Amino acid sequence: MMRFSVLAVTVLLLAACSGPTTTTSATQATLSVNGHAEVRTAPDRARFSAAVVNEGEESEAVMAANAERTERMLTALRESGIATEQIRTQGVRLHPVWTPRPRNADENWRPQIIGYQARNQIEVVTADLAGVGTLLATAVRAGATDVDGVHFSLEDDASARADAIRIATERALAEATTLADAAGVRRGRILELRLDGASTQPPPMLRAASMDMRAEFASVPVEPGEVTVSAHVALSMAIN
Repeated sequence: MMRFSVLAVTVLLLAACSGPTTTTSATQATLSVNGHAEVRTAPDRARFSAAVVNEGEESEAVMAANAERTERMLTALRESGIATEQIRTQGVRLHPVWTPRPRNADENWRPQIIGYQARNQIEVVTADLAGVGTLLATAVRAGATDVDGVHFSLEDDASARADAIRIATERALAEATTLADAAGVRRGRILELRLDGASTQPPPMLRAASMDMRAEFASVPVEPGEVTVSAHVALSMAIN
């Protein structure tokens, strides 16, 4: 269910001599208002990243072991109901592990490769927000060593964005009427109606640092929160 929250509007009555901020000619008095509105709605998509990291002495063996653990994690996620198209590879990396520089090393010291580290990272997208915590636990139990925070969002924010723009415009028009009535003037035609901005703000990301990464846990507590879509409009009208 959507909840609407309308913030304060700023109103300004500009006379003919009001200076360069008016958008009309020097003989036309204007009335200008700003309207801001927010629409809050529940997200319908969640995504998170999971990575498998392995280290060893031989590069081929490290890559093979990492690939095996990654496939085990992918299989576990698919068995949990995640379709193949909901998973994408974000990166596959292999880099050497060097000897650390000793304290008081002389000028002839050079680092040596002592092994290799492989990392496979995937991203999972799901509409089952209630099951995100279980998916995180599944990935960890199946071999994930790193889990990035959970991001919640809207698959399509067009409807909420349109609502925010409409409400902001309605409020600006209502405030323009109130201002004109209070000043004892009549509203004229709209001289300018401008969308100053519309944005979508997701709820705070659930950081991996806040997750219990024990192998025996069954699920990670996850609260999706709300997505906030805001809009700001500027309205200028002639007054008589």
